[in-house]
Amino acid sequence: MKIWGYGEDALTLWAITTPASALYQATVADATEPQVFYRPSFGRGQGACFGEFDAIVAGARLHLIEAKWRPNGKADIELEDEQRRRHAVFTDYLKCWFELRPSSWKEFDAAVRSKGWRSDKPLAEAGTTLARSLEHVLRTLSAHFRGTMPEVVNQLVVFYQEDKTPPRKQAQWQAAANTANFALLLQPYSDTYFTLHPPTHAG
Repeated sequence: MKIWGYGEDALTLWAITTPASALYQATVADATEPQVFYRPSFGRGQGACFGEFDAIVAGARLHLIEAKWRPNGKADIELEDEQRRRHAVFTDYLKCWFELRPSSWKEFDAAVRSKGWRSDKPLAEAGTTLARSLEHVLRTLSAHFRGTMPEVVNQLVVFYQEDKTPPRKQAQWQAAANTANFALLLQPYSDTYFTLHPPTHAG
């Protein structure tokens, strides 16, 4: 079976699972058993929800990924407040989880509320889908990093075609990433449609 992909979501999955890609080399090539959450959702709407990453990749460092697709190389990039907030809120959860090392979300909830939750979003209520999703991701990351708080990289990945993108546009993308305190990674691609390969790891 051959699976064909098109657009930002498929490009993200392709790059994470292709050892020759710049994204793979920057995130998981140096890890023995990398962990990848593809498009993990932390709810939409009001309250404690804070949206969806394009990917969370745990290698030697933790990469929180926002992806942008610029097929014609002409559009500017701006990271919106909602995207910046998502990275900040998740990092708040991450720091608290690694500090407290809870055995359950109920324990985490009580400990965080006792010391005071300081974030741009309310704390996820125990028993909710959001809390269950967060607990699974945080517990997996804690095991991967063996309980030690990792270096967190807020990563902006831009998928672009080199022959259609002027250098001045790449400079604008870099400036946008710098303004938001994100690390920019340029991921070139060539075909409009491309095949998705089974996940592999060469580490």
